Amino acid sequence: MTENKKGQVLFIHGGDSFIAKEEYYQFLRSREVNPYEEKPEKWRDNLATNLEKAGLEYLFVSMPDKWNADYTAWSIWFEKYLPYLDESPNIFIGHSLGASFLLKYLTKNKLEVAVAQLHLVAPAVGFVETEGLGEFASNESDFALLLGQVGEIHIYHSTDDEIVDYQDSTELVKVLPQAQLHTFTDRGHFLAPEFPEIETEILK
Repeated sequence: MTENKKGQVLFIHGGDSFIAKEEYYQFLRSREVNPYEEKPEKWRDNLATNLEKAGLEYLFVSMPDKWNADYTAWSIWFEKYLPYLDESPNIFIGHSLGASFLLKYLTKNKLEVAVAQLHLVAPAVGFVETEGLGEFASNESDFALLLGQVGEIHIYHSTDDEIVDYQDSTELVKVLPQAQLHTFTDRGHFLAPEFPEIETEILK
């Protein structure tokens, strides 16, 4: 734990979700494996290093079975981290399905601590059909509870995202009036090793 920490950052990664088991099995069958391939550098790791240098405590939530994500299972696991949050500024970051999870969870559950900042990177919401989103969709949710317990809301999406339609975010800001949409044109699904813009927003 960071001494004299200036806040806590909780990060949730992305994943895949399938409506039917056979779809999941087919995904595994078609997935290529290269045991010698070097793991790509991820922006979340660089972000963690820089935020910790700035005095923030970084909590990475490794969700169960990210290749066949289950919303209930993710909720159970996520709640194991909540007791570690305190009254220092809490900053939540979700990427892809992780963003979808945070969005839905905060519309359904009241936390005991406030969330100073919520950062949603390429969130699938359900306004536009996204394959496999299923129970992670929050397009029909009442967002009042989320708005009441979150301060800043930042949404990051690129118009060339081939996994989650950019329109999902343009529709989301209509129901989250306090949210700021950061639009990019060349970031795809934010899989590059660097993402300096989110670090800038967090440290403002």
